[in-house]
Amino acid sequence: MVRMTKEQYNSINKKKGKYKNKKNEVDGYSFDSIAESNRFLELKILQAGGVIRSLSLQPRFKLQINNSLVCTYVGDFSYIKTENNETVVEDVKAVRTRTFIIKKKLMHAIYGIEVTEINVLKRKKRDDNAKIEKDHIRRQSSAARRNQSGCNK
Repeated sequence: MVRMTKEQYNSINKKKGKYKNKKNEVDGYSFDSIAESNRFLELKILQAGGVIRSLSLQPRFKLQINNSLVCTYVGDFSYIKTENNETVVEDVKAVRTRTFIIKKKLMHAIYGIEVTEINVLKRKKRDDNAKIEKDHIRRQSSAARRNQSGCNK
């Protein structure tokens, strides 16, 4: 029989997340995905620049109707926009679940807060499109340089 420590056992039997996200740690905070930790870094920059204030992680909201607790919503981030004192709650999502959609509607109905979704897949697609466009421009400019050098001979 082979004996191992709890840490060794956990490292061998690591379960992948439901949506294959990779947990990440930044500034001592643990995040459920790399996209979430990247958003945190963006928000820290905005806070340092004075665009937002009162940044908080994992804000909890009790969703009650007629003094009866229906559920609790936990967002990824909340902050206040400096320009208009608007409270913003953000949720970084790769997949919109039914539960999230219901809780988002309850947040709006109870608190009047529209939860902002940061869609990981759209963001990735936008980044990929920008990359394709840059490659296309690079190819065009190198072709133009070749044509110019061919004309000068």
